[in-house]
Parts: sequence; C-alpha cells; structure tokens
Amino acid sequence: MTSNETPTPHDAFFKNIMGRVEIARNYIRYYLPAEITSQLDLDTLKVDTEGYVADDMKAYFSDIVAAVRLNNGQQSDIYLLFEHKSGLDKLTRLQVLKYMAMKWYRCATDKNLDHVGLPIIIPVVVYHGRRKWKYSLEFSDLFRVPSDAFRVYIPKFEHILHDLSHFDEEAFKVSVDVRVFLLLLKNIFNPKLGQELPRILSLLQELEDKNRITQYLPIIIKYILTAGKASVKTVKEAVKSLPRGEETVKTTADQLRKEGFNQGVLIGKQEGVLIGKQEGVLIGKQEGVLIGKQEGILVGEQKGIQTMLLEVLQDRFGDIHPDLATKIRFVESTEKLKELFRQALKLESVQEFIQEVDNILKLH
Repeated sequence: MTSNETPTPHDAFFKNIMGRVEIARNYIRYYLPAEITSQLDLDTLKVDTEGYVADDMKAYFSDIVAAVRLNNGQQSDIYLLFEHKSGLDKLTRLQVLKYMAMKWYRCATDKNLDHVGLPIIIPVVVYHGRRKWKYSLEFSDLFRVPSDAFRVYIPKFEHILHDLSHFDEEAFKVSVDVRVFLLLLKNIFNPKLGQELPRILSLLQELEDKNRITQYLPIIIKYILTAGKASVKTVKEAVKSLPRGEETVKTTADQLRKEGFNQGVLIGKQEGVLIGKQEGVLIGKQEGVLIGKQEGILVGEQKGIQTMLLEVLQDRFGDIHPDLATKIRFVESTEKLKELFRQALKLESVQEFIQEVDNILKLH
C-alpha cells in the first residue's frame, strides 16, 4: 500500500495476522533465507505494527516491523520490514526505501551511532495479486544510468519477494496458523473461494492452543466477507465445526452491516445497486444498506468509492498510472464517482476510462 491510498481489507488482514508474534516468528523461520535465520535468536522477536512510523503517516502504512537479536550475543537489533501488496506496484522498491530511511533517521536521533551504528533492515514484500510479479527486486534498476561513473551515487539494495499467488501449496505446509494465513491470501481472489474455505478453515482444528481459533476467527471472517467472493451462508457452513464458528460469522456480518458493508458493494440484477436521489442506494436484497444524504448510512463516501474504483481498474487493466489516481481523487461528487465505477466495469480500455474522467473534470 502506498502512502496516498486508503487501507484495504487486504492491508487490515495482513496487519492483524502478521502483527501476531507467533505468526511472524514462524513466517521468518520458514520463509526467510536460512543463512539469515541461522543467525537470529527468534525467541527475542518483537513485532510492532506502527511504532516506527512517524505519527502523521501511521494511517497510511500497512508495514509490519519485527525486531530480533543476533544469536551471537551482539546487542544490535536486526529489523525485518514486511510490506504487503495485493496488486502490482512498480514503485514498491521506492516505498520500501522511504520507510527504511525513516527508520534509520529515527535511530540516528535516538542512539549514539558511534557505538551501535545503523541497524540492518531486511525488506520482505509479501504479494498475493492475481498476476505474477513482474518487476525487478533491485532498487538501482529504477534508474537509467548514462555510464558506470554514476552508479556510485545510486543506492544499491534489493528486497525479498514472496509471490504467494504463485507459490506451490506444498510450500505452505509449515505451522498451522501460518498455513491458514497464506492459503487465505492465495485464494482470496479465487472465484471458487467458497469451495476452498472448508478445506482451509478446517486446518484451524489442528492448532494445539484452541483459544487461538476464537482469536483468529473474527479476523479471518471479516477478511473473507469484505474481500472475498463468498456469501455469509457459505462462510457459516465452512466454520460450523469450529468453536463459536457460526456465532462469530453472524456477529461479524452484523458489525459489517452497521459499518456500511454488506460483503462489499454487490452489483448485479438480483443484488444490484438501486440508485435514487433521495432514497439513496439499496445494497443487497434483504440485508441491504440504505444510503442517502438525509437517511441511511453513507457507504464509503468519496475515499471509499475512489479506493474501490482504483482496485477495479487495476484488476481489469493492470498497473494504474499515478496521474490517473490523482485525477480520480479530484472528482469530489459521489454521484460522478459512482458513474465512473460503472464505466470502469464496462469500458474496454483504460484510455476510454481516462477520457471519461477528463470529461468530468472539465465540467468542474
């Protein structure tokens, strides 16, 4: 997630799950290079989901930071930065470098560098988008270098990439909680997610600490209902054998409806969006949310619609140029944003969509 985007359900899920020490520890143990993990004392692992980001930027980062000591007794910490991506992003390397520089600057002001030096930060990008990651992991590849004489002035580092969508499931057979976490990320865009859920969620019964099932379930169910293509009924069926499973689905679904969600915005003939000037938008058949200026719940408002719009465009056309994202944010009318949302679903090219946006902005 970049610093000018609204957090998505994918970001929230990643942060809530990877922010747990037991999951972060197992993820590091099984998925980082052995030559690195062999030097780490994982019993000293501490996870921070927000403490290392400047206060004015906390709302925009989905990063997870793990601090761990070396097992040779050396006092300096090693930091592992986990950055989550649900879509392709060419500037991920730049975003990661920005975070690392922020962390180093804070260390430089908090500590005596003559004694400890700057900490090593290992960036790990966890990606689970539909398409295979196609960008280089090397930061210096972002530059066009006239000659080798200029290379000394270009920062040189690369990040680790875990492209979960294209991992073989055999690679997920590690700890139960990490396996469930990775399988959900891998399958969340799968049209057959509902068929996969019983297999995935039944794995939770293998957890030795049964209390973790009830701790994980609200997080998992919220993610499925807000980001996946599975009905409340399907999710209830998938968790009926788990402790308080069906009850947790009902409670979570009720909470989401109160927040203005109903398994996302459902668009179609039977569960479509009925738009009226005063009546608002009725989402869903029986459990819909009435949205309007004078009555009901305003869902998403501008930022929410803009975020969904950008996700649809990325799903249909691939990477979205930052200029287009900026133009969309200049569209302030929710009615015009809804119209753009409909156009994004039916237009054949991103160029046609850009023309629609330009036409709207000209009318401002």
